[in-house]
Amino acid sequence: MKIQVKLELKGKTDAELERFSRDHIDKMAVNTAFATPTPGAAEFKSAHDAFAAALGDCDQAQKTAQEKTRIKDAKRDALESALTQRAHYIESLPGVTADQVLSAGFAVKAAGAASATPDKVVNLSLTTGDSGGEVDAQWNRVLGARSYEVQFSADPFAEATWHNGTSVTRSKTSLHSLTTGTKTWVRARAIAAGGPGAWSDPAQITVP
Repeated sequence: MKIQVKLELKGKTDAELERFSRDHIDKMAVNTAFATPTPGAAEFKSAHDAFAAALGDCDQAQKTAQEKTRIKDAKRDALESALTQRAHYIESLPGVTADQVLSAGFAVKAAGAASATPDKVVNLSLTTGDSGGEVDAQWNRVLGARSYEVQFSADPFAEATWHNGTSVTRSKTSLHSLTTGTKTWVRARAIAAGGPGAWSDPAQITVP
């Protein structure tokens, strides 16, 4: 029977693929059973080194982006706090009118307005976390959202397979203790005074 090589490349994370290729290079360097492999040693190592360099650049870019996102979120929290304080200041003034509120660039809440359900979460994106089994998720903020629910699944088309991941008040979170090497789908929805909004389109990632 003809021997077939088992690779399973699509199931490997980028880091696993780099380690797998590096191990193959090391073993082929001292292997006398395969004297003239295709592609040749130099060509194969060039492909490996190019991927390894791109992977390193990508990892560094992700870390830089995560740090910049943390800084941006902190600055946003500070600005939101300042705006909220300004709103409370305006509300506390005796005899303040709706026109005066509008003149400050703010809107006026409609008296007795019905609570609406929030919009669908959009632009959900996933990145690998800092440790194995960890995935970071973030999405666009939804106006009026009090919190967000996040779920994950190994089969996005089977509703019963979705598991509750976490509930957060900000438009980002981390999922922990996921199964390394598996493809996982994540979705999120906003919760407001009028109830939950629609689930986002699922985003997919291979768990590191």
